[in-house]
Amino acid sequence: MVDYCMLVDCPVLLPDEPSLDDAIRRTRNLSGRDTLNHTPSFLLRDKPISLSIECKKRDRGLDNADLQISSWHAAQWRYLLMLCRKTGADVSGLPFLPGLIVSGAEWYFVATTRAGNKTTLWTRRCIGATTNVVGTYQIIRTIQYFSWWTQTVYWPWFQEKVLGLVEADDEG
Repeated sequence: MVDYCMLVDCPVLLPDEPSLDDAIRRTRNLSGRDTLNHTPSFLLRDKPISLSIECKKRDRGLDNADLQISSWHAAQWRYLLMLCRKTGADVSGLPFLPGLIVSGAEWYFVATTRAGNKTTLWTRRCIGATTNVVGTYQIIRTIQYFSWWTQTVYWPWFQEKVLGLVEADDEG
């Protein structure tokens, strides 16, 4: 498991949307695990994970953090693929899964991509450190960006490919 995650709070994005509630229930039932995610956490079962965050003590375990987040993402990619196949779709259109690694005050961005049966972890890049104002703002901006990315890239993809929902404009 990872330490934290960003997720889609479906009722907040689309309140009182019966087709969404039905699609979430249907997908959870189809999964065989009663969840939209690759983790069995009850609190996350209706809220798709879009960003994973792994925390380590300063100067310790960055390689272990890479391994942890790549294993977590590999499981997430496999689960997304399984759910997509249940709706007759695949994971195409999702360019990557983002992650953050926090090591003490330093924050790193990582991403995984999926090609065939292979998940690739791309080299981490430092986005900032909480030891100075500029670094702190860079971290905040990155988190804001991934909130935007979740709403404009991940969530629409998830609705279409995993939940099998098609927007009215796409129907005709």
